[in-house]
Amino acid sequence: MQRVDLASYPNAPLAYIARALLESEGIEVQVVDEHTVGVSWLWSNAIGGVKLRVAPEDRARARALLEESREAELAHSSDRPGDLCPVCGSEKIRQARSRRTFGALSLLFQLPLFFGRSGYCCEDCGAHWRRAQGPASPRK
Repeated sequence: MQRVDLASYPNAPLAYIARALLESEGIEVQVVDEHTVGVSWLWSNAIGGVKLRVAPEDRARARALLEESREAELAHSSDRPGDLCPVCGSEKIRQARSRRTFGALSLLFQLPLFFGRSGYCCEDCGAHWRRAQGPASPRK
């Protein structure tokens, strides 16, 4: 049976997730080049990554399912708690500088990273917090 390329992924696990989604909807999927990329991952870009192939008559439906899944994933990722400041509700949050500085120094001096959860800071109100706990009092 003739198959056509549907999508390409940089590694096999991502391709298998998409394959499982399509197979759950009754679409037969063939995964191509997963072993080549798995053995020599530097070739992934050269050969076009791990490819999914489907029958030509299933291509439009499979593409629509993958797009729908991608849109749902993007919508879910923007609804995660912690993407807004817990004090003022601003979207302008960033990782606290002390963690980034310590990470850079630990790489420079080849020290192990001995710190726990990351801290975050709101650029609007100055609040500091960790994702697993509530906000601390705002500081600037």
